[in-house]
Amino acid sequence: MHETVTIGRDASNDLALPDDPKVSHQHACIRQEGDTYVIEDLQSTNGTFLERESEVTRIASPQPLLPNDVIRIGSTRFAFEVLGETKVGRYLPVFLEPPEGPAPSPQPAQPAAPPPQEATQRIAELEQQLAELRAQLAKKPGES
Repeated sequence: MHETVTIGRDASNDLALPDDPKVSHQHACIRQEGDTYVIEDLQSTNGTFLERESEVTRIASPQPLLPNDVIRIGSTRFAFEVLGETKVGRYLPVFLEPPEGPAPSPQPAQPAAPPPQEATQRIAELEQQLAELRAQLAKKPGES
């Protein structure tokens, strides 16, 4: 990543968004300041927004970027992620499209699948129970 990345509708930007009419020609920039990255709105018409956790803020002054921040420019959203450490204390950022909707909740650990022999035995038991239930349903009312 360059030390400064410009974002806007104009093709001369490092990150051009030419098909979004809500994006200004020179909309925002992300620049490296020491060991961090900051985003700054370049007096765009529709603003630049920073989504952090459950809070959305319109950027009025340069803001530091943290991993998992989502940047919204026009109709486009980018997730700020740290790709990896380049040297002590310096990180290489990457921008991804964030997932749609809320983040999925962690799934509970699934129990280990039973061995095939146990599964076969359990299936046979269930089939036997099903056959018994069908036989009971087939009996006419009043029969024992």
